[in-house]
Amino acid sequence: MRLAARTLAKTGPLLAVMRTGFSDLHLKNVPKFAAEPAKKSLKLLEAVHDKAEACINSHGTSSCSWTVEQLDADCKLAAQNAALLTKMLETARKHAAAT
Repeated sequence: MRLAARTLAKTGPLLAVMRTGFSDLHLKNVPKFAAEPAKKSLKLLEAVHDKAEACINSHGTSSCSWTVEQLDADCKLAAQNAALLTKMLETARKHAAAT
């Protein structure tokens, strides 16, 4: 249960940032080298987040199938991908405003 709660706390804010980025109108102007890894990280985090919610909702009868180390590594990679996506979206917005 503690790992599931920690997972929700770590993945929730990252998911919010990444979902916001993917709903941006300028996403079509972001290069694939920035968008594809971020999309993979988003899917991975959504799956882990859903499993953690299921673990909590089952009151601990189902176990978490990941480790703290995996969670930290996945969240670190997702944060890097989200930062790159955000930077590329800012650039795309500036270019759109300039034209």
